[in-house]
Amino acid sequence: MGTWGPGLYANDLAKDLKATIASVVKLPMDATRLVSLLEDSFPGQSSQKGDDEYTTFWLVVADQFHKLGVSDRDVFERAIDIVDTGMDLACLERREMSASDRRKREKALAELRDRLMTPLVLVLKFLLTS
Repeated sequence: MGTWGPGLYANDLAKDLKATIASVVKLPMDATRLVSLLEDSFPGQSSQKGDDEYTTFWLVVADQFHKLGVSDRDVFERAIDIVDTGMDLACLERREMSASDRRKREKALAELRDRLMTPLVLVLKFLLTS
């Protein structure tokens, strides 16, 4: 049985995906091709809308892309939509995550949404000057 919790990276899929993204972003490909490669590597998780693995997939891809400076507007918008519609929290409620853990997750999702709304240019300037 896998592990899961309220944090964005508190499940096995998120941890596996984070490691995979760290490897694939080194490839000489544009963001669209990187996303296709990730979707091919995680076909069920990336396409089964309404499933908690679907939301985890897109939230982690968006978070990692933003942190690594990979710009893909579609990925960011998809993740923001998952947060705004409550899709992720609804999936976790169906899996019987406690109300307390859902509140923690909601806070993590709000922080992610705020980061995704920050233009990458500003993030890159910060990274270059620190």
